[in-house]
Amino acid sequence: MSKMKTALTSPNKPPVNIDKAFDVLLAYEGFRPEAYKDTKGKWTIGVGHLIGDGSDAAYKKSPFYNKTLSRDAAIKLAKSELSDRLPKVVSLIGKGFFDMQPNTQRQLISSFYRGGITGSPKTLEHIRKGEFEKASKEFLDNDEYRAAVKSGSGVAPRMENLSKALLSEANKKTPTFEEAVEQRMLQ
Repeated sequence: MSKMKTALTSPNKPPVNIDKAFDVLLAYEGFRPEAYKDTKGKWTIGVGHLIGDGSDAAYKKSPFYNKTLSRDAAIKLAKSELSDRLPKVVSLIGKGFFDMQPNTQRQLISSFYRGGITGSPKTLEHIRKGEFEKASKEFLDNDEYRAAVKSGSGVAPRMENLSKALLSEANKKTPTFEEAVEQRMLQ
């Protein structure tokens, strides 16, 4: 793992605060000190940390087998993973990621962490093209979402939150030059 970042940056754009992105992730994932199988049946521990490939064999070979993880260790592990993965989010979404509203950025980061957005290439294509209304609809048009709604798992509301955030990008008003300058001065 590389040195942990505190923000994701791009020239002349507001930074993306990793701690705030982590807060969203923690709210969705929660903390579990013991290993458990997630909604996809994969072994996980702490704050949504996938153990190896999630298989029984990977779990049995891992340092987490029949062990618990402290909250502090779980948070450190999750933040380190998040820090390592953030540049990949930007490479998937494109530089337009930095122009998105903070909530949309955080929802995308959280979805990337759990693997949701990466499983939807059409959604990613719409996002890169700035077609946020289409991306919002496409993201929920999949079997995982329908199964999550049917099962009542926490995955469905999480996916809906990203869909709503993408829709808010479609409805976002582009600030005038004066408004943009004022926003930059207030940061």
